[in-house]
Amino acid sequence: ATCPCGANAKPCKWTDDWGYEEEWCFAEVESCPVTCTSDQKRCYQTDYNASGYPEKFSESCISETRSCPCGTNSKECYDPI
Repeated sequence: ATCPCGANAKPCKWTDDWGYEEEWCFAEVESCPVTCTSDQKRCYQTDYNASGYPEKFSESCISETRSCPCGTNSKECYDPI
């Protein structure tokens, strides 16, 4: 049986990166984690405001062959290490 969520919360179900099904309560204003298919990978984006302060965090699923996109007001940098 599923436990109910508290006030201003919603239930979210997803499959994590290791194939385990998860179920947690999240704040109503947050997005539920995504479940990617076997030919996709999970990407994490952070959107920043014009001053560089992080404003929003999100997840998405994209093809295994593509690079994860950057969030708003951010750019990809190469780290040689």
